[in-house]
Parts: sequence; structure tokens; C-alpha cells
Amino acid sequence: MAEQRREERTTGAPTRATRKRATRQRPYDAAGPAGGHPIVFVHGIRVTRKQWLPQMRDLRDEYRVIAADLPGHGALADVAFSLDAAVQRLREVVDEAAGGRALVVGLSLGGYVAIEFARRWPDKAAGLVLTGCSGNPRGVLSLIPATVALFTRAVGDRWLTFINEINFRLRYGDELAREQLDAGFFFTAMQDALKQLRGNDFRRRLKA
Repeated sequence: MAEQRREERTTGAPTRATRKRATRQRPYDAAGPAGGHPIVFVHGIRVTRKQWLPQMRDLRDEYRVIAADLPGHGALADVAFSLDAAVQRLREVVDEAAGGRALVVGLSLGGYVAIEFARRWPDKAAGLVLTGCSGNPRGVLSLIPATVALFTRAVGDRWLTFINEINFRLRYGDELAREQLDAGFFFTAMQDALKQLRGNDFRRRLKA
């Protein structure tokens, strides 16, 4: 079983077991009182909604907390990532699990998705908390996602998994890192997302 989990984590395209499990999973977690102020968490690139487990645990007594998977990640591994698909999926989660309006918290890729979500449906965003998404990938900065995408293809999934596992353990400790590592990494979605971000003026979208 341990070897199977490692195999699933070390492939950009999920294994058959991962795909079957993804079809059975609900692509978001929800906790907290139904009448609590809703907060929707949107994860970063290559990881899953399980990234938000510490925040979910700390806030669930007072708030209605929801953590969603983006297309290409976690329970939605079979769905190709695109910015439009990610934003549409976020809207579905807000409507279904948050009563149609929520504070949206986005990290990195999740931050860019949250910005576009709020631009399209400002009435559904009670507010935004954004981190790790201050780079506007236009002009010279558009080279950054392009370079990272090339790097991920060159390095390969097994080495990327190895690097990420070390990084997670060093930053978070074994217990917290294990929750993230068991959820897996999704490097194919990472490459797709980097292509989608390139050239978009998120500063203008945020201003809107």
C-alpha cells in the first residue's frame, strides 16, 4: 500500500487507482456551523485542498470553512486545468457549499483564480485574502511561469516529488507534511496552470 501511494505521488498523470478514487470523492471539504460566516480556501499549484487542513481545524469552531480542489488537482485530477474551468468550479463551490457568497482565500495559483472569480462575480466575493500571487505575469515577468514550466518538464515527476517531499518536511515537520504528501502532487496540472497564467494582467483584473 505504501508503494502504491508513492507511485501515485510520483506521477504527473494520476494512476488508475487515483483516477477511480477521484471520481468517488467530493472535490471539497466543509466543516463548521452551517450559520457561520463562510470562508472558501483555494490551494496553490500542484497540491490539493488538503493544504488548508491546519486552517480548517483552527477556524471550524466559529466559521463555515470550505477547501476546494482546482481542476487537475486532487479529486479533480481527471479534469484538465484551465483558468476558466477553475473559476467556474470555484463559483460552483461557493454556490453549493457557502450559500452563494464567501470570503475567498487564495494562495499562489489559488490567489489568481480568486482574483478572476471576484472580477466576474463581485457579488459572490465577500472579500479576498490573497498571498503568493503578487507577480503579474506579463511582459518580462511572463518569462517566469514559462521558465518554471520548462524546468518541471526537464526535471521530471520523480525528481520533483523527491524535492517537494524534502521541502515539505523541512518547512512543516513530518506530521504536518505527511497530510500534504499523502494527498499527492499534480505536476501535469502545474504545467497547464503556468501556461494559463502567462500573459494575463491580474493587476488590472484585481482593480476591476
